[in-house]
Amino acid sequence: MPQDIKTNVFSVVEGVLLIRELEGAPYELVDILRFEKGRRYIYKLPAGDREYYIHVVSLRDAVYVELWHPSYAVPLLVFRVSDRDEMSRLFILLKSLAAALR
Repeated sequence: MPQDIKTNVFSVVEGVLLIRELEGAPYELVDILRFEKGRRYIYKLPAGDREYYIHVVSLRDAVYVELWHPSYAVPLLVFRVSDRDEMSRLFILLKSLAAALR
């Protein structure tokens, strides 16, 4: 299998796994933005009197996760998920964030 096809398949699987993980956590799906090269899934995480937003950007060749504060025009953190180790570390971070903000 050519390398670019392997990368695309892995990116699709990563995106699906991230979305399933967020659906099982206390995150609320706010919106799904579809565009030509992928999708942006927007989740809300209530944190007491505040809210944070997690964006999962699933492109054909990459998956990004962004942490947004509603008062800022740019994300606080951006992660590019390129392998399974990074994805497992990101799962741990998202679970820790959800637990800490309850």
